[in-house]
Amino acid sequence: MSINRRGMEFGRSIRLAGGVALALGLSTAFGGSALAADLYYTSNTPATHPENAITAKAMFEQIKEGTGGEHNVQISPGAVLAAAGEVLKSVGSGSLETGYVVYSYTPADLPVLNFLGSMYTQDNLVGGPAMTETILLNCEDCVAEQDAANVRMLINATTDNYVFICANAGVETLADLQGKRVRGVGTMNPLIQGLGAAPVNIAYTEIYEALQRGAADCTLLQQVELEGTQLWEVAKHVTDAPAGTFNAWSLLTVNKDFWQGMSPEFKRVWLDASAGALAGTATQRRGAAEKIVEAAKSQHGVTFHEPSAELVDAITKFRAEERGTLIAAAQSRGIANAEKIADTFQASVDKWQGIVDGIGPMPWNAEQEAQYLAAIKTEIYDKVPTE
Repeated sequence: MSINRRGMEFGRSIRLAGGVALALGLSTAFGGSALAADLYYTSNTPATHPENAITAKAMFEQIKEGTGGEHNVQISPGAVLAAAGEVLKSVGSGSLETGYVVYSYTPADLPVLNFLGSMYTQDNLVGGPAMTETILLNCEDCVAEQDAANVRMLINATTDNYVFICANAGVETLADLQGKRVRGVGTMNPLIQGLGAAPVNIAYTEIYEALQRGAADCTLLQQVELEGTQLWEVAKHVTDAPAGTFNAWSLLTVNKDFWQGMSPEFKRVWLDASAGALAGTATQRRGAAEKIVEAAKSQHGVTFHEPSAELVDAITKFRAEERGTLIAAAQSRGIANAEKIADTFQASVDKWQGIVDGIGPMPWNAEQEAQYLAAIKTEIYDKVPTE
């Protein structure tokens, strides 16, 4: 198997931690006797985060094996090769072959994907496949947007339900949130404001310091971040309220020229690995969260609070009413098909809710996890053309 990328010139600009860019001019001919070359994947999450240490690691090992070593992808965590807001441009230009893209960091370049990512879901077992299916198979506007950026989004993963992680005081009621400075992202910010708190704009890599120094009182994040970014050292209060998942990010974005230059066989290797990674981000995160919560309580002195009925009702009401607002806002920004896109996504959510319900309640055993992976492969990735 080989890649038909003969004579493609890559000028890879690697952004170093100090902000200095080192240009590496790489001219690699990919043919029948191609020399294996390292490829690069940039992520803004730390090396210890499960998305890097478990999911991406396993995915790229599968790709390396399936391509006979020709695709040896090196994971660069912690936004070393590209700042979070620059990953889309770096991958689109070919400076990097692949990376982790958060749509809300480049809203002007990805308005449709940002809109789609703003749709509310509470279950990552459902939201991840629904988002990926919509983007890969059922949204022409999404494809056009990727074409303009010269990328392909192969995995749109979804986080666990976001919870309030706070430094010095717990959140249980609406009154507790009034005036609190809460870090969010994307559609979490309107929710924060709607609940009477003050959204603060803080980069993911700066959350720890912001909570430590008092620049933010709380952040909305998933529970695995307590360990993944060591927040349990500076944040001692967690409230599991139904804020919803964060859907607006691609775990695997690849350069379009790189993708189109692959042989059909190599594309299939990447797609099969993507199916496994999408399934893994959901099932592994569920198991990891349970262990992390126990460790947070027993080893790090974190207190877990129950939200009041009033707070839950306020969140539920806000989420129920925001669909029309989001569609209207998208239409005002020139997304003429916003309602159709939202309807298409909701149909996929309903479909995947049925699939997940049919597999059974969590925790799943190995057979149930295999059923979930098979559904993702059959319903999504087997339908992606490789010619």
